[in-house]
Amino acid sequence: MARHITVEAVILAHRRTTGQHRQVVLLSPQVGMVEASAFGAKKGSLTGRVSQFLSGTALLYHNPVRNYWTIEDFTPEIYRNYIAESLEGIYTASFFSECIMKTYAGGGEYEQLYHLVGDCLDGLSVRQNRELVVVQFVWRYLIIAGFLSDARHCSSCARVLTRVDPLFFDLHEQMFVCTSCNPGDVQDMEISPGARAYLDHTAEAPLADALKVRLESGSLEQLKRILLSAVDSVTDGYLNTLRSMLI
Repeated sequence: MARHITVEAVILAHRRTTGQHRQVVLLSPQVGMVEASAFGAKKGSLTGRVSQFLSGTALLYHNPVRNYWTIEDFTPEIYRNYIAESLEGIYTASFFSECIMKTYAGGGEYEQLYHLVGDCLDGLSVRQNRELVVVQFVWRYLIIAGFLSDARHCSSCARVLTRVDPLFFDLHEQMFVCTSCNPGDVQDMEISPGARAYLDHTAEAPLADALKVRLESGSLEQLKRILLSAVDSVTDGYLNTLRSMLI
């Protein structure tokens, strides 16, 4: 790999280090998730240009011997200032970032994850869409990262489900199962046929189009609860943002 590379990137997180510098976590379709040093990010040429949730073009330097990354330049193209307008927006966007970081960017599907994160961050621009954006992010993320299959099959016996078949999430096995494979202790983790139909109908649609499809509030709340339990289980309960009660 060339030592200097220009990539698309979204900033998942950053933290201050000594002096005027920051460590920045980027997700890029070209190089995946990397942690890079941003020298002078507090007072220097990068000031205000490496903030969390920005998307843009990054000029990176990579030392392959030490596997060390540096951001030499970053040109923001999408700012997403609306995220900071509410605590719910901040915590929801941080939840997206934490899911990616604590699962090491899903093991390699970088391009799909990059577009998913960007689309979901964009979706938060409409506050009324926040619950649907969370559901769409978690569902698509779990499939992209290989943690779950789609809602059309039982992950245990591979049986194709009809429209009226219930589907359950088994927290112990971390998979969706049919009635026959249901261990019997996950009755409160059932995805209703209506919620399944919603997932099937929106799964292949661009996120902007999927957010136009509405789901009855009770089914939406149930589906959100189950999917958050699912993503929490596959990350071994390490998602700090879920403890905030603001997701």
